[in-house]
Amino acid sequence: MSSPKHTYRLKTFVRDAWWTIVVGRLAYLEGWLDAARERPGPRPALRLVRSDGRVMAEAGAKITVSIGQVVGFATPEQYEAAAAVALETARQLREHERRRADLRIVREQREP
Repeated sequence: MSSPKHTYRLKTFVRDAWWTIVVGRLAYLEGWLDAARERPGPRPALRLVRSDGRVMAEAGAKITVSIGQVVGFATPEQYEAAAAVALETARQLREHERRRADLRIVREQREP
C-alpha cells in the first residue's frame, strides 16, 4: 500500500495565528471537524488544511453559550445566571493566565 499523497492538519485560530491541533488522515479529521461543529458552546474557528496549503473545510468560531435550558424560552433569570457563570469562568481564566505569566517570569530570572 502506498503512502498518501497529502497529509492533513486541523488548525484552530488562537490569538491572531492558526495553530495545528491534530494531524491525521482526511476522513478522521473530517469526522473530528463534524463533531466539533455539533458541540454546543463556544469554540474557536477551525480549519482543515492539506499539506500543500489548500483549505479543505472550515468551521467558524462560535461565541454563543448555551444557558442549559431544555424546553421553552429562556427566562431573564436563566440568562442572568448563565452570565454570572460565564463571568466567573472568565475571572478564573484570567487568574490562571496571570499565574502562568508569573511562573514564566520567575523561570526566566533563574536561567543564567
